Amino acid sequence: MGYALINQGIGSLRKEPDYESSLEDEALYGMKVMIIGQEDNWYKVMTHYRYTGYVNGKELLFNQDKIQAWDQAEKQVVIKSYADILSIPKFQGYILESVPRGGIVALAEQRGKDSGENENGFTKVMLCDGRTGYIRSSMIKPCPQSMYEDTYPYYRAAGVDEGDNVRRFLKEQYKMNEEEFRAKVTATALSYLGTQYRWGGKSSLGIDCSGLCSMSYMIEGLVIYRDAKIMEGFPVRAIPYEEAKKGDLLYFPGHIAMYLGNGKFVHSTGRAGDDGVVLGTFQKEEEGYREDLWKMLITAGTVF
Repeated sequence: MGYALINQGIGSLRKEPDYESSLEDEALYGMKVMIIGQEDNWYKVMTHYRYTGYVNGKELLFNQDKIQAWDQAEKQVVIKSYADILSIPKFQGYILESVPRGGIVALAEQRGKDSGENENGFTKVMLCDGRTGYIRSSMIKPCPQSMYEDTYPYYRAAGVDEGDNVRRFLKEQYKMNEEEFRAKVTATALSYLGTQYRWGGKSSLGIDCSGLCSMSYMIEGLVIYRDAKIMEGFPVRAIPYEEAKKGDLLYFPGHIAMYLGNGKFVHSTGRAGDDGVVLGTFQKEEEGYREDLWKMLITAGTVF
């Protein structure tokens, strides 16, 4: 049935075609989704990370010419909690759109002398509906291709060790080695500290445990399964906790965290008193000790 673009800051994927239905996931501004069904003005969509839900039509852009132009544009991902796209390269401009961390905009011109960067620290960008505006240059970075459309599966066809596939993918696609990726993915996860817990959330306005881990990986260019379990077809394999390194994942019943090393981790939790993205530890003498999670630990997971 074709494709559409998420045309507002956060697109809500509902379990059923009703705003009162539970929030299953959030697709962020500029992401392309596949339309797989329709009920009135509700569209069942599949994201490029293979998650499904119902999105109201007012949150989608269907114009195929604009989608084609968007596909060909040089995209940037927002890396700050929230960023305004302004009408002029000054803070006095009016707000065209507000985009959360992980949302996508495009350069209004290709990189080079006409890249659109302004001496005032703004970059000219294009929104997915074709409007142009200005964003602070420090609030965006080049968008990894797999954040917009998962390109990793093509590497699986090589039939070699999964970890070697990931290393080759990161090196060829993003000029990153394993250590650099581990550092980047943990830094991104930590940038969400203090964000409130939101079931199904994937943004700096609210995020759940698997949303935190999957977005941190996606922003750095690798798509993992969106839920708190290891799923065949995604580049995560189980390893003993003792082998876990910085950036690896910790799996519990219905919960997931990102390991930081030395028994520490970052996670999004709805536990009273935490209420969002916080640091935790398995070290008894340290603040944030989670004996309950230690006792429930199922496995660690790695993409390497």
